[in-house]
Amino acid sequence: MNAAAPASERIRAYLDGTMNEQQLEEFELALFDDPDLAEAVDAERLLRDGLREMQARRKPEPANVAVLPPRRSPALQWLPLAASLALGVMLGALAVSLRAPAPPPATAGIGGKTLFVGLSLSRSAPSDELLVRIPADTPQLTLQFTRPKASDVRDYLLELEMPDGSRQSFAHLLPEADSNVYVGLAAAALPAGRYHARLYAIGDDGSRRDDQERRFVLDHAAAAR
Repeated sequence: MNAAAPASERIRAYLDGTMNEQQLEEFELALFDDPDLAEAVDAERLLRDGLREMQARRKPEPANVAVLPPRRSPALQWLPLAASLALGVMLGALAVSLRAPAPPPATAGIGGKTLFVGLSLSRSAPSDELLVRIPADTPQLTLQFTRPKASDVRDYLLELEMPDGSRQSFAHLLPEADSNVYVGLAAAALPAGRYHARLYAIGDDGSRRDDQERRFVLDHAAAAR
């Protein structure tokens, strides 16, 4: 896959975790520079989450049913699935259209129930401190590192240095299906100030090596009057 591949194909490869290291770095740089591409990735992720949720809510047919309803024609059997897919696309598009304006460079902030903050840095990306503004109605802050599964890595350890110099550790972290490592934190318990996040890769033998690190400044937005 190269940079000339269609955007939809690159987005699917990014979320499926099938990009190699060079492709992943190029795509992450494009996300920094192209808000439309970032919104398209979020929309695809929302659609996938919606489809997974609908599948999870499906209940199996009772095992003791003896009488089956008349079979519908093949065309009619596909109507519920087509309606569900159309609803998922509409919900994803609505979520994108209602998104707050893109923040300025080196700033992360999205209103809603959970604020996701991407902390991954490409080797060629700027290393400035990231400014994170937490809206007043946001109960949870989720830190995100892009880390595809690696054969020589058992899991990951995140060490978070707080503004007062204390440290919190989060062990046994594994990449999700979208090749991201997530750590959720209660927003109200996070004081404003400077943070230093260090991600370590843990090998099969228990050894630890530096993987990624990022500094960011956290600020709580005032509640609207």
